[in-house]
Amino acid sequence: MGSRCLTDGIWVWPEGLPHYVERHDVYLPAKFIRTMIRRGWRIPRRWRLPTRTTHGEPDDTFWIAWGAKEAAARGADHGAARKPGDGARLR
Repeated sequence: MGSRCLTDGIWVWPEGLPHYVERHDVYLPAKFIRTMIRRGWRIPRRWRLPTRTTHGEPDDTFWIAWGAKEAAARGADHGAARKPGDGARLR
């Protein structure tokens, strides 16, 4: 599943994200999906893998808050259509 972070210069995500999407029904922010569709689901070659030196310590606060908001929305609307949350961006 990997232990690195990947980036396209806008988003940062864990290397194992596809596993969680495919096997654990994790879904992604709509803005992330739109960005990836525009880029053909490829990471631009000019971007290097993020490191603690280049991007600092990993910060999961966006993903935790987004997940809690989406879980609350699913519980409140019992599966009705909802607007996806905004996505995390690099600083």
